[in-house]
Amino acid sequence: MHAVPAPAGAGLAPASRAVRAVVVVSVLAGLGAYAGPKLVALNGVPGRIGRSTSTAGRYNASLEQVAALDVTTLANLAALDRARSSLTAVLASLAGVDGRLSSTVARVRVDLAGALDPSAPAVARLAASVGDLEAATRTLGAPMAGSAAQIAAARAELTTILERTTATAGDLRLARDALATTAANVAGSG
Repeated sequence: MHAVPAPAGAGLAPASRAVRAVVVVSVLAGLGAYAGPKLVALNGVPGRIGRSTSTAGRYNASLEQVAALDVTTLANLAALDRARSSLTAVLASLAGVDGRLSSTVARVRVDLAGALDPSAPAVARLAASVGDLEAATRTLGAPMAGSAAQIAAARAELTTILERTTATAGDLRLARDALATTAANVAGSG
């Protein structure tokens, strides 16, 4: 059979047990004396914080407004940061568009110059012909005396003007055709 071990302190005298009990009780009493006020003080902290907050609120009534403004200011600063990043993206996009637009304008300028150069002589002939027609028309403005000679001279001059007008109309057709060709070239190259 197995031997059952004796409980600790079973072989001690009753006086030793009493001493041991007094030591345990005195340690527990010392711990209670030390830890008791600490636990009571620790339980009182939330109340003291609440009283401090209410006292601060009475002392500075605008404290809640300041806290609310702080939250609003932080939200506004975050919105400004987002707006700044958006503006940076827009500026980068505009720089790219500006470069593409400048190159397109330069290309159109070159294309138009090349297309308009061939039509320049036709336009110059048209301008000269219109100038001649205007000069010839002014000579008709002189008052006619009603004589047959003057009428014959005027008739001859009108015939000359009519011929010049016909020539100018021909120059006008040529200039219109040149400009139409130029416009077609410009429209076709785009």
